[in-house]
Amino acid sequence: MEIQETKKQKRSMFKERIKHIFSYTQTLWKSHPYTCVTVIVGTLFAFIWSILDGILDSTFFVKANYSDIDKVFSHLVFWMVMLVFAVYLTDTLIKNNKSILKIIITASSSVITFFFSGLVTGMVWGESLIDDVKDSIGIDRIAMYVLGYFAVLFLLDLFFSFREIKDGFSFADYLMGVLSEGFLIGVVYGVVNIGLAILTLVFTELLFGSFDDIFLPLFALVSGLYLGGASISAVARSTKDVPKFIKVLFKYVLYSMCLAAYLIVYLYIIKIVFFSKFPSNSVFAILTALFCCSLPLAYLNCDKTEGFFGKSAKILPYVFAPLTILQVYTVAVRIHQYGLTPSRYLGSLFIVFELVYIMWYAVKKDTLHYVPVVLAIAAFIFCAVPGIDVLSMPKLTQVRALDKLLDKDGSDLSDDERDRLHAAYDYLRKMDGGNKFLKSRYSTSQIEYMSSVGDNDDYDYLNEKRVTFSTKAVDIDISGYDHFARIKSSQFRSEDNGGINIKKLPVDKIGSKPYSNVVEQMDIKFDARELFEFLISDEYDENEEDYLQSVFTYDVEGYRIMITEATFTYNDLSEKVVDVDIYGYILW
Repeated sequence: MEIQETKKQKRSMFKERIKHIFSYTQTLWKSHPYTCVTVIVGTLFAFIWSILDGILDSTFFVKANYSDIDKVFSHLVFWMVMLVFAVYLTDTLIKNNKSILKIIITASSSVITFFFSGLVTGMVWGESLIDDVKDSIGIDRIAMYVLGYFAVLFLLDLFFSFREIKDGFSFADYLMGVLSEGFLIGVVYGVVNIGLAILTLVFTELLFGSFDDIFLPLFALVSGLYLGGASISAVARSTKDVPKFIKVLFKYVLYSMCLAAYLIVYLYIIKIVFFSKFPSNSVFAILTALFCCSLPLAYLNCDKTEGFFGKSAKILPYVFAPLTILQVYTVAVRIHQYGLTPSRYLGSLFIVFELVYIMWYAVKKDTLHYVPVVLAIAAFIFCAVPGIDVLSMPKLTQVRALDKLLDKDGSDLSDDERDRLHAAYDYLRKMDGGNKFLKSRYSTSQIEYMSSVGDNDDYDYLNEKRVTFSTKAVDIDISGYDHFARIKSSQFRSEDNGGINIKKLPVDKIGSKPYSNVVEQMDIKFDARELFEFLISDEYDENEEDYLQSVFTYDVEGYRIMITEATFTYNDLSEKVVDVDIYGYILW
């Protein structure tokens, strides 16, 4: 009897666990209705997008309009992903579903996220406006804003979710509950997708259809209705019912690996000291990863674990503290040699955060649940505040270094200074809109000097751009001329990369017979500089209908040259042409 009762209890516990796993979306509807609606709408958009991408892609209508339809639904799906972070925070802070304030905030968030999602994915509506904004802001800065948006809202969502259920919970309990729920959600999600993939494969192999046509819509539904709702609900309600397996995994197995990593790092330090070796470039990344993994695990262990693991967890932040010296040294050396970049800037800021965290832990450990708020404020400042954000500060310091070194006589520069000059120039030309910035600030001679300093093997290729012209229709008036022939003018990259003289391009006549490739050089040259300057100007748009119907015409020494196709490859900084390929007709 006891055995049967035990089996019944286990079956009951299993059923309860399954019910609990699949109750997330229903729970989210009760606690965060606006968020739940956003998730459902986003799932619907993803479902329709997946159908258009698969089942209906073979129809004539969709094929004829697919590029726009694909762009519309990619925009709508990303819009819902962005919006759900803001709506969840609103749902958490304002519980009255009929609140005017809640409606106003949700509507405002919808407009802002709709615009930014259009910047990221490309918007069908108002494409010219989106293109203008992209050009003025820059792709890198847009990416920084969007990443900052996600980081700030996620951290605030985490903090206020904890505040909502903190009675009887420590922040460590809350994090352990979220990790536990997230792990179980991921396992169930993976198993469900494997099952769907197998069933879809069997169905498509034995009956009809394509695998992607059927699996993608099902994947969209499972991802939205289960994974989306479950993940949000796990953050919203957490749990104290953490399975023993999860406790062992996080508090012992993973934590033991982190302790082993500390032993390896300290052995490495001993090696550096005794053998006078310069730290590896990967040291900073390894130590940063160690901080991000070990300190949260120590925080989960320090109050809930006894014995060696509990005691070591309490002192682990102090064990890590000396390692920040190695981080500071490696970052400082790289900044001195090559200047500030976004990654080095963020690395420096993260070292500051590590030190603040360790001191915070030492002084008032019971207030560490405010760490997400501090990180959210920092993320906002360094992603959105002009002048000190992760793009502005490196640009400012690199420009200062470049100006200072350019003021010196080139012959007086040491090898280190020449390397520093080239590093600053190299960073500025590779940044978003870098070539345009350099041309607006420095003269051509200064740019050529900067490009000649340091290791610049990739110079020409990194700065190369290509501009093309091709007409759709040719209407040629041959009255007044006795001869007519097809021509081409091609010049390819010279050995010294010094550029091609496009003011004197030779003309080759192509054989008059159909499909003939026989080429005869004519005793004539023409000036293509005016054409090239027009094609690289802001006025020219290769997709503009007026230009697609145009033919560029030159009158040279009694010949009329009509250009119907042209391709120029040029250096965007010096505007030297390195490849040119021109086709057209000649009359005489």
